[in-house]
Amino acid sequence: MNASQTGISIRLALFYTASFGVVGITLPFWPVWLGSKGLDASEIGIVLALTISGKTIIAPAVARYADHRGERRRPMIALAALAVLAFSAFWPTNGFWQVFIVSMVFATAWTGIMPLGENLTMLTVHARGLDYGRIRLWGSLAFVVAAVSGGWLLEGRPASIIFILILAGVSLTFLSCLILPDTRPPTSGAIAHRPFRSLLSNRTFLLFLGAVSLVQASHSVYYAFGTIHWRASGHADDVIGWLWAEGVIAEIILFAIGAGLLRKIGPASAIILAAIAGMVRWGVTASTVQLEPLIAVQALHALTFGAAHMAAMSFIIRAAAPEVSATAQALYAAAAYGIGTGLTMLAAGHLYEAFAGGAYWAMAAMSAMGLVLAVLFGRRWNGGRIGAEPSCQP
Repeated sequence: MNASQTGISIRLALFYTASFGVVGITLPFWPVWLGSKGLDASEIGIVLALTISGKTIIAPAVARYADHRGERRRPMIALAALAVLAFSAFWPTNGFWQVFIVSMVFATAWTGIMPLGENLTMLTVHARGLDYGRIRLWGSLAFVVAAVSGGWLLEGRPASIIFILILAGVSLTFLSCLILPDTRPPTSGAIAHRPFRSLLSNRTFLLFLGAVSLVQASHSVYYAFGTIHWRASGHADDVIGWLWAEGVIAEIILFAIGAGLLRKIGPASAIILAAIAGMVRWGVTASTVQLEPLIAVQALHALTFGAAHMAAMSFIIRAAAPEVSATAQALYAAAAYGIGTGLTMLAAGHLYEAFAGGAYWAMAAMSAMGLVLAVLFGRRWNGGRIGAEPSCQP
């Protein structure tokens, strides 16, 4: 890698470090801050659901605008600036409605940044011959460091420290956007005016969305009730913490070394591998709470999440016409992390309440359904572009 490639990789890695640092604080600790503002559990749930709705509704709309303009960096800078201003407005809020209104503005800005950032990264990776995994792994590392250090900083301190940490992370995200490369896709004009139609009318793309969404949404019981279930089974908090850490570490290792494997087997085979790993992982997790089997299957997070995500990124950059690639990226985020995960999260509570650890069998079944769609997707996609001729590719 030459000096120019190294410099661009560092700039992209800084974006992932800042943005995932925000997620590392927000995911475990933001509900604590919301509670300090007087919100009860149901109100906190409503506020948190705004993030999912943002991924489902706002991000695709922002991406459509970016595809129409042929830009990525400038919309990201504008969104990040709005995110800083919106998040700052949380400080004087009190009570549900004030927090809800500010959350709507913040979610509008924040949820649009990551799909554009991912798409900008993939366009740059493709144009410059970079390694996506080795750039993206800094986001996973930042998540771990932020979650661990956030818990340490919060110990014995008021919840206001959470606001300060997240505001600092959002501000760093804005600064990182300023130095991103201004990579732009080629545009032909006509396609960029109808990106939703050109993608959502394509059966290959729909099979891809269905497969990868089922695999990613199959993590819902784990994300929502993994800690609760293992606590109830008698595992100590430090052991549970290491189980979570193992999954992220395995993911980081795959991001570091997985590019060569992905090039050899292709996106469809990687999603098939992720689905099979999901069937094994959730089946074992449903069957036992013994530590040794859990340690073994937690390493499969590298495949169930990491391989599926890398495959999705590779497919989008290889298959989606460049002028609709931001919309393709946002639709993936909306389907996999918005609609799919959102609906599965809603069902997860009822499943866990009824079956406890047996709820993981439903996640194994979702992985199996993802496997079927992944096989169909692999048979249909010939490695070519989609979306370029919507009328000819039903």
